[in-house]
Amino acid sequence: MTTRYQLTPLADGFCFGEGPRWFEGLLWFSDMLGEAVHTVTLGGSMTTLPLPATARRGWDSARTAHC
Repeated sequence: MTTRYQLTPLADGFCFGEGPRWFEGLLWFSDMLGEAVHTVTLGGSMTTLPLPATARRGWDSARTAHC
């Protein structure tokens, strides 16, 4: 028996989402290139939490990656 699923994006506008986690009714994921952490509801409402400057990666100090 084959089950088919249709994937639907919940949100967009971020650079490179990674490390998704479901916590307290929200999908949380990091966007290191966009220097933020995002939360998304099942309805598609996204909240962006900017990362402090101290959280940036040392090897990216030249700021070569841009979204």
